[in-house]
Amino acid sequence: MDRNEYDKILHAIPTTGVFIIREDGHRILYYNRRVQEISPHVHTGMPCHEMGNHACVNCPLLTMGDRQENRTLCYNSPFGDMVDITAVRTLWEHKIPAFIITVAPHMQMISHAYHKILRVNLTQDQYEIVKIRPRDRAICYGTDTF
Repeated sequence: MDRNEYDKILHAIPTTGVFIIREDGHRILYYNRRVQEISPHVHTGMPCHEMGNHACVNCPLLTMGDRQENRTLCYNSPFGDMVDITAVRTLWEHKIPAFIITVAPHMQMISHAYHKILRVNLTQDQYEIVKIRPRDRAICYGTDTF
């Protein structure tokens, strides 16, 4: 696959910013369309900290050490209220030590999904089911102690 094909793939990700920076000096070597939308003044050669987002305090490079990959979580970023920032070591064009940085909306894992809406009266220790899935109607329908 050539560089144009990679560009197409990375530009097609509408919610994730992807940029590549040099390991020495953290100057930008590449950025996708999402980064351009968030930081219109971005250009190759500029240090990534000049993009203007406030992710520097949560930059995964600060705690990267010798690892190949590191992840952090950032709040109130221009990319979203809560975003995952990932840094991965790479060799840009097979010769320049660099980092691939991705900034993506944080996806919280939901371990339980409840399909009932309740109206609760705590003073009387009662609840009433306001809405329930049809297949669950036979189970626990009505009012009961909360």
